Amino acid sequence: MAQAQANDQAIVQYGPYGSKAQENYRWDLSANERIIEVLVNHYDYVDAIGFKVIRPDGTTYIVRFGGNNSKHSKFQAIVQYGPYGSMFPETYRWQLSDSERITQIIINHGNVVDAIGFLISKPDGTTYSKRFGGNTPNPSIIVLKSGEYPTGFSGQHGYDNDHNQVGIAKIKVYTNLNPQGYGPYGLAEDVDNINDFETPLQYGLPLVGVFGACDDTLESVGILLKKVLSSS
Repeated sequence: MAQAQANDQAIVQYGPYGSKAQENYRWDLSANERIIEVLVNHYDYVDAIGFKVIRPDGTTYIVRFGGNNSKHSKFQAIVQYGPYGSMFPETYRWQLSDSERITQIIINHGNVVDAIGFLISKPDGTTYSKRFGGNTPNPSIIVLKSGEYPTGFSGQHGYDNDHNQVGIAKIKVYTNLNPQGYGPYGLAEDVDNINDFETPLQYGLPLVGVFGACDDTLESVGILLKKVLSSS
């Protein structure tokens, strides 16, 4: 069955699967809520399934359906923040595949940030690169140490008079081994209406992807963080 909503989306129902007992729970996400964790209580059988949900204001709550067996498993969640900068439609989105690792972060910059890029190592030892934005010469390269991973960005965005558009004017890169950050990169010169931005850094979660808008410059940037979840 499907239920039409005011925004022309539809809720489509499948199941239930299992017993034919009368339904005794039903729960829907409210507008703009998002599931960030799935919790399964289990032993020989599945005792319960639960969800940790984030509200638009950043607060969270948990719902659980079933028993409370002490053995449980959690699964990873990818948490999105941003984008920061222009409000142009998204033109890039990229995420690491399983077991890939960022080994270098490459930033093209001058008066503003022209591009951000990454060198990625695959499990078989080969590498590939991704770049989002223009290709100005003499980029700054951050070579990450063994066990080091990026955790977020801070910087400034504003109206770039040279390119007649809003973009990232300055950026600093944070990692688990350098919480003070690398940079900043970009001079933020000839830029009006400057605003500061900072991704959530307090969690120290691995950055596993980026998204935003770019052309000849980096117009906006957002991050994807991997929430590391335990099993027991």
